[in-house]
Amino acid sequence: MVNHPNVVRMIEIHEDREKFALVFELMSGCSLVNLLRQKSLPLPEQQAYAMIIPVFDAVLYCHELGIIHGNIKPENLLLSEDQTIKVSNFGMSRFVDGNDYMTNTSGNTLKDRFRAPEVFCKNYANEGQHEEKCDFWSLGCILFYMLCGTPPFISEDLFILYDQIKSGKYDFTHPNWSFVSQEGQDFLAALLVLDPAKRLGGEDILSNPWFKGEF
Repeated sequence: MVNHPNVVRMIEIHEDREKFALVFELMSGCSLVNLLRQKSLPLPEQQAYAMIIPVFDAVLYCHELGIIHGNIKPENLLLSEDQTIKVSNFGMSRFVDGNDYMTNTSGNTLKDRFRAPEVFCKNYANEGQHEEKCDFWSLGCILFYMLCGTPPFISEDLFILYDQIKSGKYDFTHPNWSFVSQEGQDFLAALLVLDPAKRLGGEDILSNPWFKGEF
């Protein structure tokens, strides 16, 4: 069973002949998306760092167990009563091992702006199959949103949004980036790489200067 301070804890399972129910710990705080709406974006870099690093730690832990979340977005990051941020909603997650891949591509909503291109684009990663680095793309999009005030890919038209994501084109030209360290921008650029094989992940994240607080 998953046991990490930044992952919503499942307490027990109830099952009968027709259905089963999962009981999780109570998360009495709000979601990250609601918290960010309450704050004045962009966040100071140090504050964004303090919020996102525990999420990276939780995701890296899940990957060690062979679990890919596959749908990380602000709505799925919840706050407990003491304001601990936790990863929730593993409904699209998969266990993977060795050469196995996730193949779940459901979604198709404007909330997909945080999902990696290989999740829904057959031009990448073996006909739409995707490994754990899709989670790091999503975390990169969330961190970009925190530091800039807008996501890297944004459109109210779903098809335009998908084209933006599949192109992988974004920039750091917004004036708000003048308040973000070069280490922070380099970290984001390494996460938001179109090709999953070249995207930052695993040990490279742990050794990255920004991840270690060196900015």
